[in-house]
Amino acid sequence: WQQQFQNALKNGDQAIAYRKLFFAWAENRTDVNSVSQTLSVVQNNNLKEGLDFAVKVMKMKEHQIWSRAQAMTVVGKMGNKDHVAAFESMFEDKTQVTTIQWNIIQLQTQINDISLAMAAQLSGQQPKDYGFDALQTQPSLIYAYHYLGFSTDEKRVAAYKKWNDWKAAQEKKK
Repeated sequence: WQQQFQNALKNGDQAIAYRKLFFAWAENRTDVNSVSQTLSVVQNNNLKEGLDFAVKVMKMKEHQIWSRAQAMTVVGKMGNKDHVAAFESMFEDKTQVTTIQWNIIQLQTQINDISLAMAAQLSGQQPKDYGFDALQTQPSLIYAYHYLGFSTDEKRVAAYKKWNDWKAAQEKKK
């Protein structure tokens, strides 16, 4: 997106009006390019008004998997503890997002992996503590969904056990 456009969304007397117009337009877009570009503008410019749009996209199974994954990282970056439940509702979604080579290991990333990483982040925990392979040495990759997978199913199972144990401990504190 053009820098002049991004500046108009962030600065000046008309910024609020431009953001309203932009998000009204975005709400009616379903093509992958428009959705992805909107999410990029939201994330790169920290536009909190785009958070509801991102939540909507991450839950829409008819959207491209990459758009949903991107939306999840937007919500993970800009959201708060109130969004943890939305991520927890996606813990059973094992849809494959991507497979990449990371150093000498192969990472497989599923929707539920991204959900777990973002839920941990928004609940004040360190996602790298959940065994995400790439985050062990590069925790700054937390918002790059490609790297939020596991090299083995055993690591994935252990991560969910850790979440369940943490969740149970939180319930006991209440």
